[in-house]
Amino acid sequence: MLPKINKEVLSLYLGRLFLIIIALLPFHAFFTTWIISNFGNPDLVKSWKEILLFGVMVPIAALLLINDKVAYKKILSRKVNWLVVLFILINIVYALIIHGTFRQNIAGLLFNLRFFAIFLVAQIIIETSGKTNLIKTVTKIIFFTGSVVVIFGTLQVLFLPVDWLRHFGYVLNTIPPYLTVDNNIHTVRILSTLRGPNILGEYLILWLPLLTLVTLKRWNSSIKHKLFIVLLWLCGLVALFGTRSRGAWFGVCVSMIIMIFMVVKNKRIFSLVIGSAVLICTLLIVCNINSGTVQGLILHHDIKSTETIDSNVQHVDSLQNAINQIDHKPLGSGVGSAGLASTYGNRPNIIENYYLQISAEMGMFAGLLFVAITIMTIMQLYKNRKNLLVIVLLSSFIGLAIVNLSMPGWGDETVSMTWWGLAGLFMFNIPRFKKSPKRKFIS
Repeated sequence: MLPKINKEVLSLYLGRLFLIIIALLPFHAFFTTWIISNFGNPDLVKSWKEILLFGVMVPIAALLLINDKVAYKKILSRKVNWLVVLFILINIVYALIIHGTFRQNIAGLLFNLRFFAIFLVAQIIIETSGKTNLIKTVTKIIFFTGSVVVIFGTLQVLFLPVDWLRHFGYVLNTIPPYLTVDNNIHTVRILSTLRGPNILGEYLILWLPLLTLVTLKRWNSSIKHKLFIVLLWLCGLVALFGTRSRGAWFGVCVSMIIMIFMVVKNKRIFSLVIGSAVLICTLLIVCNINSGTVQGLILHHDIKSTETIDSNVQHVDSLQNAINQIDHKPLGSGVGSAGLASTYGNRPNIIENYYLQISAEMGMFAGLLFVAITIMTIMQLYKNRKNLLVIVLLSSFIGLAIVNLSMPGWGDETVSMTWWGLAGLFMFNIPRFKKSPKRKFIS
C-alpha cells in the first residue's frame, strides 16, 4: 500500500487536475481555435483534455484505487459503474476488431469514453480524499464560468458584429464564427465560447437550473446579489434565444419544469399552471403555423428564403439512414463509424440521435446498455432528490437525455464532461453542509 503522505499528495494533484479541466471546458473551443489558427497541430491542441485525462489522471486514479480497499469496494458496489465499465470494454473491443482509419478509431474511443472516464475518476477522487468541499468548489467554477459564457453570448446577440469571432481564428474549416437559419443573415445563431449554437443550448440545460439553485439560495442577500442574479437571468435567456436551437429550448423547458416541480410545495397548482401554459402555447402555434414567426422560430424555415435545403428534412433523413444502417448491421460498424469521429475518416456519418449513434457504432446491445446507464443514473439521483444540487443534476440530466434524441449531445466534451464530472463527485456522496444564514454560496 502507498504511504499515507503519497496517497494524500496524489489525491490532491488529481483533484487539481480535475478542477483545471472543469474550469477550461467552457472555453475549450475558443482558445483551441485561436491556438490552431496561429500554430497549427489541430489534433494535438484539441486533445489537451483527453491527454490530461487518459494520460495522467486515469493512471493516478487507478493507482489510488488499487491501494485503497475501502474506496475500491465502494466504487465496485455501484451497479451503474459495472455497466459503465462494460460499455468501456465494448468500445475497446470494437476498436480492436473493426478498423476504420487510425484517427477515426482513436477519435471514436476518446469521444465515447471521455465523459465516463471523468465520471469514474471523480468518484475515485471523492472516495480516496474524503474532501466534500471539492464539490462546492466545482459547483462555483461551473457557475462562474457559465456566467462568463452567457454574458459573452448576450454581447454577441446585442452588440458584437456577427463575424467578430473571426479575429480569433473562427473560419469555415475550423469553427464558423456564426450560423444562420436558411442562410438568412437576419437570423444569426450565436455560439458564445462553445463549439456551436446547439452545444451552447445544451450547456444551458445544465447551467440555468444551477442558476435557479443560486437564486433560491441567494435571493434574500444584498441588493447587489439580487441585481447580479437578475442580470445573469437576462443574459442566460438572451443567449438561449440567440442559439435558435429548438432542441435546447425544449430541453431547458423540461429541466426547469422538473426542477421547479420538485421544489415547490403546491405541486397540484403548479401542474395545472404548466399544463394550461403548454395547451395555450400549442394552440397558438397550431393557429399561426403559417406565420413567419412560427416558421422561423419553430420550424427553422424562412418563408422568404429560396434555400432548397430543409434542416427538418435533413434531421428526418439522418434518423432514417441510421435506422437502416442498424437494421443492416445490428452488431455495429465500428467505433468512430458514426458521429463527429466519422469526420476523421473517409465516410462522414452524422446521426442526429446519440442513442442511434452508439447503436450504429457498436450494435443494438451497446445502444441498450447506454439507455440502461441513463435509467440507472436517473434512479440514483431520484433517491437523493431532497438535496437541491441533486435536483439540479436530475432535472438537467432528464433534459439532456431528451435532447440527445434529436442531436448527438453527449458527443460534445463541454456538456458531457462537465455534467458527468459533477455527477461523479456528487451522485453517491451527498455532503451535509451546516445551515448558516451567513453562508456565501451554495450549500
